[in-house]
Amino acid sequence: MNEKMVVSDEECKVAIRKPLHLLMNRKLFILYNVLIYLPVLLSLFVMAASVGFGIVLLIAAFVFADYVLPRKLLKRAASYDGNDIILNPDSKIAKFTEHVPAAEVTAVRIRRVKKPVFDTRFRSRYLNGYTGKYDVMAFDTADRKNALDIVFYAKGNIDEFMPALKKALADHGKNESVISRNEMPVTIKQFEKE
Repeated sequence: MNEKMVVSDEECKVAIRKPLHLLMNRKLFILYNVLIYLPVLLSLFVMAASVGFGIVLLIAAFVFADYVLPRKLLKRAASYDGNDIILNPDSKIAKFTEHVPAAEVTAVRIRRVKKPVFDTRFRSRYLNGYTGKYDVMAFDTADRKNALDIVFYAKGNIDEFMPALKKALADHGKNESVISRNEMPVTIKQFEKE
């Protein structure tokens, strides 16, 4: 007999550590960079008129870019709410919240993706952040590949979300056979070509 998994609300939401890293589409990549660099540029213009005030604004711009934007406004997390699998469910900027209905998921690809030092390609799915290896959970639907990608930057962080993923699949009549996991590192280019 198939038993339903019992997963608490706390287990259905996993904070994504190292929040300066982001996986986003082209539009969100542009928006994110505008939010980071516009305050910095404005402070540099102000500095031309008033050095002291410009320096204060520049420091404030860096605090916004490094702390306020990723940690307070984006609030990066992965969650399952009973219907959808959601990236950044509590983001105060609605455009940074993405979701896919669990009922529509046809495949879940879990890959170890590496970003080389000199990989600066501006692709439709763009990994913004430091070089290194990250766990990526990609959800495919019948009509769209990579309907949602979630990147887990800390080692083991992806496994914290597995109970929520398994519950989401079980709730919608799917078994774990839709999950394909490969620990062998692949490049972003290889991952996008899958």
